[in-house]
Amino acid sequence: MEFAGRQSLQQYLALHNKVDLLLDSHPFSGHTVSCHALWMGVPVVTLAGDRHCSRMVASVLANLGLDELIAGNPGIT
Repeated sequence: MEFAGRQSLQQYLALHNKVDLLLDSHPFSGHTVSCHALWMGVPVVTLAGDRHCSRMVASVLANLGLDELIAGNPGIT
């Protein structure tokens, strides 16, 4: 695990070359961060909630045809 401090946008986007997968935050989606990751080719996994604030990334993924990256429930039963 590596933590990075404040950086320029160019440096921040370049860090995505070290990332294998991004897990979206929940219950409040990290829409901007997830869009940056997708733009840089990093797959994003999200849990679709029941409110707008927790479904934004699910909407982006669905519109990109990446429905397989959207989880429908938080656990295995």
